[in-house]
Amino acid sequence: MSDLLSSIFLITFLSSASCETQEIIYLASNTSILRDVKHGLHFANFVKHRFKYLKVTPFMSSLIPNQKKCQLFCVQNLQCLSLNVAVFPDSDDKFKCELLATDIFNSSSSITNDVNYNHYSFETKCHDQPCANNGMCVPNYKTNTYSCQCQCPHYGYNCEKGE
Repeated sequence: MSDLLSSIFLITFLSSASCETQEIIYLASNTSILRDVKHGLHFANFVKHRFKYLKVTPFMSSLIPNQKKCQLFCVQNLQCLSLNVAVFPDSDDKFKCELLATDIFNSSSSITNDVNYNHYSFETKCHDQPCANNGMCVPNYKTNTYSCQCQCPHYGYNCEKGE
């Protein structure tokens, strides 16, 4: 029973138009991100990359009152795949938030060390580094799956075959 409860994300809300209670059930075990624009529901599991900065051009940059707000902005924006957020607030007690249209898997050469920032990416099976022999992991956030782009002469689902 507890396994069933942990795999279902149940949302109950009161519809202002009809004054009726509605329930929407999501299978949360199949995804680390949920973006339901129709119902305005957003959910994501992030992985924190402490003191890392993905050095790419952000599509949105703003000053925010707290770091969690940056994560919320990212989940609500369909273009966002990851974010950089300042570790320390500025003189007005605001944190710099950068929303990015790429992630550490698609732009791995752009990740840098930076004690002033933390980088956050959506939880994905690619964090487990399943691709062998220098294969590149490509996450599919909608289905919580991945594929590997193998280096020749390797092949197989995880680039485990060859040579």
